[in-house]
Amino acid sequence: MSEPVMLAPGPDPGLPVGSGHGASAWRANVLVSAQLIRLVVGVALVSAIAAIVWAYTAPMPVGIVVRAGLAAVPSDQMSRYFDGIGWFSMGLLAIGVLAGSAFWWLARTWRGPIGVLALTATTVVSSGLAIEVAHAALRIRLPDPTTLPAGETFLHGPKLWLAAPVDGAVGAPGVLLVLMPTMALLVYLFHALFAGDPTLDADSV
Repeated sequence: MSEPVMLAPGPDPGLPVGSGHGASAWRANVLVSAQLIRLVVGVALVSAIAAIVWAYTAPMPVGIVVRAGLAAVPSDQMSRYFDGIGWFSMGLLAIGVLAGSAFWWLARTWRGPIGVLALTATTVVSSGLAIEVAHAALRIRLPDPTTLPAGETFLHGPKLWLAAPVDGAVGAPGVLLVLMPTMALLVYLFHALFAGDPTLDADSV
């Protein structure tokens, strides 16, 4: 008598049968418009609010009006320019941490190349927005020194685009644009490296 052929048991009729398509970071990269709007607007809004707070709280040098139409900042106050820029830089880095984590946890279907590109674009644009909002808030908060009488003191905010103030001077235009994206991408990479699934759980909700 021949031995019976043993077949592998089939699926339980009461259980759902999978589609057979394994998740992958590339296949799962679907840009959901609702997620895109929420995250882009959220990061931009936080950046703008932080810029306004900076404009009203950051340390700034105190200048003096020499005569009508002519003002100067004493040399002993110059370091406060760097203090103000340092505060702004720390704010950009902190928002970068928040943005990187938000993109990872709130946009699962983007995890992978599209998530990286969307995060980079959002943080670069938000950094530029923060700089412009900060400058606008400074113009509202601080008086124009050329309109003040001689002997009057005033606060003077730093120029966050970091362009050279005069011809021949050294500047670093736009360098603040890279801080938030760099920190955000490092946080995103950290999450990806420690993901429990090689597909980054990109298909899970």
